[in-house]
Amino acid sequence: MKEAGLPVRRGNGWTVAAFTAVASAVCALLALASGQDVNYDQLNYHFYAPYALFNHRVLYDIFPAFVGPTFTNPIPYLPFYWLAWNAPPMLIGALLGALYGLSCAPLYLLARTVPPAPARRSQPAALVLAALGLTGAVAIAENGTTFIDNLMSALVLSGLAVAAVAMPRLARASPMRAIMWAATAGFPVGLAAGFKLTMAIYCVAFVLGALVVPRRWPERMAIAVAAGLAIGTGLLVAGGPWFAIMWAKTGNPIFPFLNQVFQSPLAMVESYRDDSGVPDSFWKALLFPFLVSDQVMDAGVSFFDLRVPTLYALAIVSLWLLPIRRRYLSLNPAGRFVLVFAAVAYILWLGLFAIWRYLLPIEMLAPVLITALVSVIVSAVGLRPAAMLASAVLLGVIALTTRPADWGHISWNRELYGVRVPPIRHPDQALVLMAGTAPTAFLIPFFPARIPFIRLEGFSEGMWDTSSGLFRIGEERVRAHQNDIYVLYGFDQEASARTVASHFSLVFDRGRCQTVENRVQPVDAPEGPVLLCLLRRAEGAT
Repeated sequence: MKEAGLPVRRGNGWTVAAFTAVASAVCALLALASGQDVNYDQLNYHFYAPYALFNHRVLYDIFPAFVGPTFTNPIPYLPFYWLAWNAPPMLIGALLGALYGLSCAPLYLLARTVPPAPARRSQPAALVLAALGLTGAVAIAENGTTFIDNLMSALVLSGLAVAAVAMPRLARASPMRAIMWAATAGFPVGLAAGFKLTMAIYCVAFVLGALVVPRRWPERMAIAVAAGLAIGTGLLVAGGPWFAIMWAKTGNPIFPFLNQVFQSPLAMVESYRDDSGVPDSFWKALLFPFLVSDQVMDAGVSFFDLRVPTLYALAIVSLWLLPIRRRYLSLNPAGRFVLVFAAVAYILWLGLFAIWRYLLPIEMLAPVLITALVSVIVSAVGLRPAAMLASAVLLGVIALTTRPADWGHISWNRELYGVRVPPIRHPDQALVLMAGTAPTAFLIPFFPARIPFIRLEGFSEGMWDTSSGLFRIGEERVRAHQNDIYVLYGFDQEASARTVASHFSLVFDRGRCQTVENRVQPVDAPEGPVLLCLLRRAEGAT
């Protein structure tokens, strides 16, 4: 039986290149039409993290972008940081959109290899499936933004596409050649995890997916090990430099995460994993895609998308039919590999994060896998000629009902942020406390460089426990500071500013506040401007 792989035709490469170029151009135009991206994470750490790296502010500032994000690997954000200082905002948005369009290449290749015939033989169908993969609720919302989930998804999908296209060689070539192909496919998946740690779930899924390559079990194991080693290499290439910096400075290469393992003295002994979205019961876990697809994702951003719920439902139907119609439910080897990958990744995602953005590779894969599962299910019930029609109707409904998310945009301007820092007396001797949940770390690069920024109060109620680690160091630095101390906060979060001030026996006086002008949170914004207030010491305080 001939294994499924991309039909070898001279025009395939040109088709992929042309479609990718068109997709990139369309995504760039869409990014321009959407306005300037001002998502929360950009304002919190996408802009600040590279600044901290280049200006030796790692541990000089303490938790300015909250505990975890402050220490995010800044390497993937370096291009944006450079452009932010040197390019007009509209060019930045267009470039970010064009980069996202590159994802269509691996999606097209997967659409030509994963579904059963005749779907994978149709070039127009593959183009449509790739376009549907690019236009999910999260995918299209991240177009033109500084979120890197979309770019990391492109790396993961590229690894999958290499494996899917090379499946005939993985299945029938000599063991050494198969191992080389597995390593080639695994490397970009490792790069994604090195740049963004949450992508590690796809590394595990890729290795386990390699175990379904149709070979003898010892050879399957060798292929999986090769993929794992290549993934590890990619992870170290992308993340190694930052891991080394973190190890030298904190004793934890992925500080503060997994600190129950590394036990850095600068953080508490816990994982620091955000599991707030993880379902807390079996039934919630079982129905999770249906419960959240019309609700909110992280940060309270609403969306609607039936891609993942539909794929989930079809997978359950396939499992139900498997015992009674097994011989009709056979996907080709590439399809089995990608489906196992998606299933493992989903289970890991659900148990570890359940943050919808982190599921983006599966959302983008969903149209391809939906087509594959519809084909085998319809064939299993004796209606094979209707498979293409059923897929088209289902995907059409999904496309028409999708409502993308939006993490925030403002109108274009000649300046990206337009920050104007008010006069600060004795800037070489000042210290700034940060209060509230508003993302204000993007303002730090515009302040005098000698001013340290310290945050000891965040999303939880009240001050953090400052009895150990960096929390204690920050507390001691503030209490030992004998010169001017300011507090930086969003206008609508004055209560947090007062809490921080009173914790240090400082007096908050609204009359000593000045506006930090910027385009993101202007004076007339619904939540008000960002304020910088000079605190004074209470009488008798030391």
